[in-house]
Amino acid sequence: MAKKRKKRKGGDETASPHLAEHIRLLDLESVADYRTWCRERGLSARIDKTPIALQNEIEELRVRAARDIAEKRKRIRDPLDAMRSALDGTLDLELVQQRELRAVCKALAGLDPKRPHRDRLVELMTVVSERGKFLLDREAVGGERLPYWRGLVTLNERRGQWRRDLDAWRPRSHNRRKQFASLARHLLADYYVPGFLDAAWLRRDAQTSRYRDLFIHVGRGGNPRTAKTPVPMTKKVSHWFLQAPEHFTIEGAIRWGQVHALGGGARLSEALAATPLGRGFENEDFWRTVIAFFVQNPMLDPVQIGPLIDFIEHVKFRSTEVVGPDGSVEVHPPPQPGFSMAKRTPAALMRQMDRWHTGLGRRRNVGPPSWAGSGIGEFRWETGDRIKRCWRIRELRSRTALQLEGRAMRHCVVSYATSCASGQCSIWSLDLETPDCREKRVTIEVSRQRVVVQARGKDNRLPTDQEMDTLRRWAEQEELEIGTYL
Repeated sequence: MAKKRKKRKGGDETASPHLAEHIRLLDLESVADYRTWCRERGLSARIDKTPIALQNEIEELRVRAARDIAEKRKRIRDPLDAMRSALDGTLDLELVQQRELRAVCKALAGLDPKRPHRDRLVELMTVVSERGKFLLDREAVGGERLPYWRGLVTLNERRGQWRRDLDAWRPRSHNRRKQFASLARHLLADYYVPGFLDAAWLRRDAQTSRYRDLFIHVGRGGNPRTAKTPVPMTKKVSHWFLQAPEHFTIEGAIRWGQVHALGGGARLSEALAATPLGRGFENEDFWRTVIAFFVQNPMLDPVQIGPLIDFIEHVKFRSTEVVGPDGSVEVHPPPQPGFSMAKRTPAALMRQMDRWHTGLGRRRNVGPPSWAGSGIGEFRWETGDRIKRCWRIRELRSRTALQLEGRAMRHCVVSYATSCASGQCSIWSLDLETPDCREKRVTIEVSRQRVVVQARGKDNRLPTDQEMDTLRRWAEQEELEIGTYL
């Protein structure tokens, strides 16, 4: 006759060591809880199971959990359903497998419930999902790839200014950019609006609200010079502003207008758009004289525009951190705060820039001595069958490394030491190794937003096709964006 198991105080049965450990793994507290757990799952409630049987229960539990997760993931495979659930707060983000969709849902879940017309955002997303193709896509704007869903959020917030019913919108193109552009114009414009203003709905910086007002103002037939723009526009600037290429940023389009109003052309406008002048309007009164200088000297190589602006900005506006012998850091004012363009010639300006670059390379105490890495991985790629060629991209993480890079490439990359140390950007070197030698080929700047914003070879030349191919492979490996202007 089998012996009866002893019971603990309170009437609970005593568990064997194997069963006790099993109960702990199941996050239960007693044999009674275990029996209930088994019955709920259609399993045997016996407590004299072998260790193998108990292990099989654990495996079965894992299989069922994985199956449940898979079923939930199937149910949220539809992007629109996932976004709708994110907005009403019922979505488990861990179950969203698509990286882009997860990012969208996370952002939607974080939207302030008090934002204008938030409750009607699903209606707009539903129509776009049914008739368009851009719901989860991104658009390249000024070196970044900005999501179209953000454009839907910002368009939705301007419902009070819509000119037409949403139901009447029918895209006529399969191109995603054109579809978004047609939606914005259907809802808000009666007249022609240049394509570069579409970025106003995708961006989220300090100027975007003003640029959205500008889009609506132009779309209602208003003249840009009567709108609130970052800088005043003359009649000529306004005329040329509206003719800027579609791929320009809004700031770059304003520069296009300024350059053409002064008698300059497309090459100078393109060159300026790739500099800090194509991203903002700080110290605008001075920079307007610089633009006029470039227009008055059309034979100046556009390749030199970027380096010259870099030089002028540093000597007139940028303070410098200098490390003393004892390790203390002193902040020195800009070298030439009174710098002006009056009575300057291109040749003299180029000589000044070359001397500054040379002096910068000799100064050993400019900026912090070293800094932590950006977290972006390095790159190695071998080409060639008979003669091996190894392309390598590595991060420069010290002042000395930047100095050596600048001397070899004859540019001013050492001036980026402070920006690298503060995490504003990271600097990388693309080298080519062959059996005979190792040669520096391109210096690369990557922004904090993981965008490759600049790539220059020796004497600030542009990268070759082979170098750009290597750069794109690295960007794909590390999920970096390639800027519009390189």
